[in-house]
Amino acid sequence: MDDLIVMAAGEIVYCGRADDAVGYFASLGFNCPLYSNPADFIFMDVLNLQKQAELAMQQEQQGGASSLEVASQQMQLSKRWNSSAQNVKMLNECSNILIRPIHDVSTNYQSGFVTQFSILMQRAWKNALRNPLLVKAKIGQALFMGFLLGLIYQGDGMKTHQAGIQNRTGVLFFMSINQVMSASIGILSIFFAEKLVFMRESASGM
Repeated sequence: MDDLIVMAAGEIVYCGRADDAVGYFASLGFNCPLYSNPADFIFMDVLNLQKQAELAMQQEQQGGASSLEVASQQMQLSKRWNSSAQNVKMLNECSNILIRPIHDVSTNYQSGFVTQFSILMQRAWKNALRNPLLVKAKIGQALFMGFLLGLIYQGDGMKTHQAGIQNRTGVLFFMSINQVMSASIGILSIFFAEKLVFMRESASGM
């Protein structure tokens, strides 16, 4: 069941089930006409007080009540809600939730870390063997990157001056980033395919 929060002038005038909103405002004297949209009625006649404002303007011209007096009804709606039984019940339920002690939830898996790691390693190895083209592409990529880095930094391995040290630092950084990004991009493609498997095994406590 949907819940509804109605606010006027920055204050809550109703908070509860959407089906009960019309009955609540009817108890305050705002009766929704038959065959009228309850949302339009609450917005136009209850919150904006359209009919009352038009009537107040006519009465003000005739020396009657001013439109400011009618607009003050929004604050009256807020006060009526604050003192209503629905609001008191809701506040009590919220207070019970806030004072409820929080217990640490310990998750006990049916299999340990070593078992999980070995099973996942076997699964990944079998998936790789089932796609030999992908394995060949990864091997070719690794050989090409190694050959390219060897050409770029050829002869710098034995140098001990500042430039040689900076070159070795740069190649180590580049190789580390390349390995991490290459492995991450390869994993992204199987996230969607393994989603159902993960959800099933997680629900079973694996």
